[in-house]
Amino acid sequence: MNRAVIVQAAVCRQDPVEGVFVVESKELEQVIGVGETEAEAWKVFGELVDDFLEAIDASAKPLRED
Repeated sequence: MNRAVIVQAAVCRQDPVEGVFVVESKELEQVIGVGETEAEAWKVFGELVDDFLEAIDASAKPLRED
């Protein structure tokens, strides 16, 4: 997975019921950023994408056996 592709495909919308902003990407549907402002939603989304990609990378590495 490529962070740039995920972020480029992301869109931000305001939830009409809750009034919060939601950022999501069709390239990574498991991650959704939510915030009271559009900037906050994008920030949360970026942080969660980074965490997700880091976890995927870590799980792909074999565990060290001593």
